[in-house]
Amino acid sequence: MTYAGAVFGVMFTIHGADGLVELGKHTDLWKAQAMSFFVMTLPFLLYFAVFESRSRPATPGKRIVGLRVMGVGGTGPTFGRALARAAIKFLPWEVGHVFANQMFAHSVRTPDAPVPWWFWLLFVVSMGGALLYAASLFLGEGTTPYDRLTGTQVRRDG
Repeated sequence: MTYAGAVFGVMFTIHGADGLVELGKHTDLWKAQAMSFFVMTLPFLLYFAVFESRSRPATPGKRIVGLRVMGVGGTGPTFGRALARAAIKFLPWEVGHVFANQMFAHSVRTPDAPVPWWFWLLFVVSMGGALLYAASLFLGEGTTPYDRLTGTQVRRDG
């Protein structure tokens, strides 16, 4: 969160509130989405993939609470498997970014126009994915879809 706050703080400092609204009015939305992915989402994906594919496969937060990510055969996941796990894990987050960026631009460009139906589809996919992940911890096997899809699991350390 500190990183995200710093990125927003830099953008706000450079452009100010009115400048951010002007950017929303005139920026190519898909270029802005690509930049958002490379500046915000990709660093998070790499952070998780790097930490969770090390010899002690856990992010600092998981280490503090005594957890680690285990792959096939009881060893830590490979970098590729950890990256796939992170990508699937953060897919609803990225879809939420697309929704938020599109909705912001719509509100400053055409505030009186009806919101396109596909904006709401993005919202449902984003929130539905997050709810599915949360519910999966309490239903069935108690593992998340991204752990099942990548053959990983989170276990107590030790």
